[in-house]
Amino acid sequence: MRVALFARYSSVMQDAMSIDAQVSEMETHCAKQGWSITHRFLLPETPSHELSADPQFKAMLVAGQRREFDVLLVHALDRLGRDLATTVQAKALLRRAGARVTSVRENLGESVQDTLIENVLAVIGQYYSQNLGQETKKGHRQLTRVGLWKGGTPPYGYSPQKVKGDHTQLVPHPDQAPVMAEAFERVARGERTADVVSWLEQKTGQPWSYPTLYMRRVRSSYRG
Repeated sequence: MRVALFARYSSVMQDAMSIDAQVSEMETHCAKQGWSITHRFLLPETPSHELSADPQFKAMLVAGQRREFDVLLVHALDRLGRDLATTVQAKALLRRAGARVTSVRENLGESVQDTLIENVLAVIGQYYSQNLGQETKKGHRQLTRVGLWKGGTPPYGYSPQKVKGDHTQLVPHPDQAPVMAEAFERVARGERTADVVSWLEQKTGQPWSYPTLYMRRVRSSYRG
């Protein structure tokens, strides 16, 4: 039996060890079954909503349609994605080409009951993914409300600083903050925006534009 291994981890909260662990268990499973591994499709840091555009995911579907393997093995069914449409379409394409999709954890067969369980698990996986996204956004909004930084590139004039626990707060940058303060003062005095932008470019040595200046003013004002 020719087997293709498919492993994925979805975010920076995990790391390459997650894929190594998945592959190790899949290799053990194949050895017990007497299956021959012919392909390895490994996708580090690939969220479900980006899965369909990933080159390795596309290569897996192409190889399956070319009948280059008989079984696509995953560690758990949700590694094939928690987006129901993507998962259903991928499985349908592979099955039409004669390839079976199975997992180490669930180890489901091809019976009607197993298919029902598989579909229920796919729906649960999508619910979990969507609910996690909503909870994450809610958490980010709460961080902003209490003056904490949710991550990413800080606006010009601020530096991230660790506070209690794993949280981060933005504090004035010793060199950049005075520049931004003067830019705001120039705007408040009624100077033309184009002149303020020109002054900023000379002062910082980097390109500026009206939208960039405006957004940084708004963000800074919002943080107080």
